[in-house]
Order: sequence, then C-alpha cells, then structure tokens
Amino acid sequence: MKAVNVGIIGTGGIGRGHARGYRSIPGKAVIAAVADIEASRAEKAAREWGASAWFEDYRKLLRQGDVDAVDICTPHNLHAGMAVDAAEAGKHVLVEKPMALTMKDCDAIMRAARKAGVKLMVGHEQVFCPAHVHARRFIDQGYLGKLVLIKAQLTSGGATDRPREDWGWRGVLETMGGGVLIDSGVHRVYTLLYLAASQAETVFAYTERQALPIEGEDVAVAMVRFKNRAIGLLPCSWATRYVGRDYEKTEVFGTEGSLLTGGDLYFGPSDLEIMSDRLPNLVEPPARGVHPKGRSRLFFPAVDTFAEEIKHFVDCILEDREPRITGEDGKATVEVILGAYASAKTGKPAKLPLQE
Repeated sequence: MKAVNVGIIGTGGIGRGHARGYRSIPGKAVIAAVADIEASRAEKAAREWGASAWFEDYRKLLRQGDVDAVDICTPHNLHAGMAVDAAEAGKHVLVEKPMALTMKDCDAIMRAARKAGVKLMVGHEQVFCPAHVHARRFIDQGYLGKLVLIKAQLTSGGATDRPREDWGWRGVLETMGGGVLIDSGVHRVYTLLYLAASQAETVFAYTERQALPIEGEDVAVAMVRFKNRAIGLLPCSWATRYVGRDYEKTEVFGTEGSLLTGGDLYFGPSDLEIMSDRLPNLVEPPARGVHPKGRSRLFFPAVDTFAEEIKHFVDCILEDREPRITGEDGKATVEVILGAYASAKTGKPAKLPLQE
C-alpha cells in the first residue's frame, strides 16, 4: 500500500500533536486534508502541515476520495458522531480520548467500524510510554507475584490560575462530559486498566469542585476492584499545588515485588524503579552507593508518545493488523469513568458492566 493519506479533524493542541506524528513518518503517511469549524484555523493548519485541502465542515473531508484514514481531535461530545460518520465513509479511524461520553456511543462507533471493515483505534498514548511498556512486561513475567494494589495518580498544579474564559469547552459539562477525571484523568484510568490486565468489576468514587471556574469536578478519587481481586486507586486533581517530582505517576504493588513509574510520560525521559527478589540483573549498579539485591532503576530517553501512537496507527493500516488500543479498550475506560460518576452521585459502588 502507498503512504496513508490522513484527514485531521480539529486543529487545536491535540491536533497539532498528532500532525507532528504524521509528519515524522513522511514515507508512510501524508496529511491530505484538514477540517476545523474555524476556517482561518483550518486554512492555517493546512498550510503549515502541507495538506492540499481544508474544510470548515468535516463531512466534506469525509467525501474526499483520496483520504484513507481520519484522525478525530475535537471536543469530547463530538467524538462519537464524527467517528461513526468516518467509519461509514470507509475511513480508518483514530479517535482521541475519551472514546465517547456514553456506552451506547462507544458501541455505535465499534459497530460502524466492524460493518465497514475499517481499523478503529482510541488515542491512549501513554500505553506507548517506555516506562509503562516495561512495567506491563515485568507484571506479565510475574516479577511482582500476585497483583494487590495499583495507584495511578494525577496531581496537576497551576490550573487554579486560569480564568474561566481560558477553559473554553472544557469548562462546560455538555461538551466535556465531566471534569478532571474524564479529561486529564482518563490517562490514569486506561493506564490502570492496562497494568491490571483484568476486567474492572466495581468502582466507588468521590468527586468535588473545589477551586476552578468549571462546571465539572476538579478533584476526584476513585477505587476500582478488578476480577483478579486487585484494587486500583485513582486520585486526580487540577486544584492542587503539587510539590512532588512527577505530577503523573503510577505505583504497582504485588505479593513479591513493586514498581514505580515516573518522569515525563508524554514527551520527555521516563523512568521505572522495580523491586523484586525474582528480578534478574537489568542494569549496572549505580556509580555511588550499593545496588540493593532485587532492585533496579531503568531510565528511558525522551519519547514523544503522541508520535509513537500515530506511527502505530499508520503501521496497523499498512500491515493490516489490529491496533494495540482497540474500541473495547476505549469503551472499558469510559465505563470506569461513568461508573465513578454514577457512584459519586449515589454514594454507593457502581457495578460493572454498567446498565445505561
């Protein structure tokens, strides 16, 4: 197959990140068209990204015969309709997180993709972070023994300084679908599911709006019980001034070991520290101090996880294989978040799968 011709819908920050990924693999992908509801932004993006066509109406982009795949980088409430339309137009689909705002819409996207025979991938880019890839590998190899507890934390600082107008569609429940949990926190949810490698059974949560001028929550804490009996903990907040080294980090505890990931999980270097008596010698002891038995810290060079996500999507099209992050993965993530919101309203655990 020739290089994949891609149409990008939405030219905001995420759209620019995805465009960077496609432009990093010129022999495999070409940005053929761009769509944005603001004509000036669409035209500017097309010029910068080398696209030959731009549109205000994404449906006109879908009618472009030379577009093989569509990348949806729009507000949350638009994902489902655009993804279904793209699949029905015969385009492969990459849809940003969260996949949709309801379970019904997640099912509609998957149904449309299956019927059309096109690839469907959800934008869970932290799965491509080297620290997370190695963490899952160590868990699968049994270095931690039986999983007991997984903590995926988001404690982002600085948002309390942002005025209401800076939040745009993210400050409105109708377009956002919630607050911190469904936006930044979604990364923590799918990372939790990825490392647990088990289906979530129940979720219990508290949500609060403490400090920010938005309609959704700026603080959320959820607990997830998995079929393998592991417990997941999800503390997420935009209303904090965090003094730690990493505002997004993951800790996994098992009966025979534990691990911690940190660093920049999007663009910069990341690291993983693991302790296990089952652990072979993974790295050389540090220059100073004693290398404790069964403990290693691995450092990974900077990786643009958005670009890695894009490369994977394009390779799946070119090589006719299923993406690592499927529609089912996207749906499972949305289900945990919706379960957390339901629990926060009722004060009771929400059982999964949800009955909408």
